[in-house]
Amino acid sequence: MRTITLALMLSLIACGGGGGGGSSDPIDVSGRFSAIATATDGTALAAGQSFELRFTLNQVNDTVEGTAVASGGIGYQLSGVVSGNLIDFVAVGAPSCPGSFEGLAEVSDDSNLFVGRYAGADCLGSLVVEFAAVREP
Repeated sequence: MRTITLALMLSLIACGGGGGGGSSDPIDVSGRFSAIATATDGTALAAGQSFELRFTLNQVNDTVEGTAVASGGIGYQLSGVVSGNLIDFVAVGAPSCPGSFEGLAEVSDDSNLFVGRYAGADCLGSLVVEFAAVREP
C-alpha cells in the first residue's frame, strides 16, 4: 500500500502537482508536513522498513530551515535551498545522535506535497531513504 501511495504521489507531481495547473507562482514549503519514509539501503534499518517523519519548515526566499523528527523521536536540524520545484537539503542530527544526511526533494506546484530521497549516517548507522510528505491541515 505504501508503495502504491508513493507512486501515486510521484505521478501527481509529474502531472503538475494535482491542482497547481502549471502555475508560475513560486513554491512555499513553510509549515508542517507528515511523511512516510521507507529505507532502501543501509545498516540502520532493513530495506523496505517504513517509519514516520514530521517536518516543520520555514522558507524565506530560496532558503529553507526547520526540523525533521523521526517516529523514534530522533530530531534533525534541516537547512536547504529551493531552486524551481526542488529542495536540496542537509539534515544534521542532535548531539545525542550525531550524523548528517543529504537529500533532494521535488515539491508539487501547490506546495502541499514533496517527495524525495536522502542518504547519510548517524548514531544508528547508514541509511538511504525515500519519502513522501503531505502538508498538515
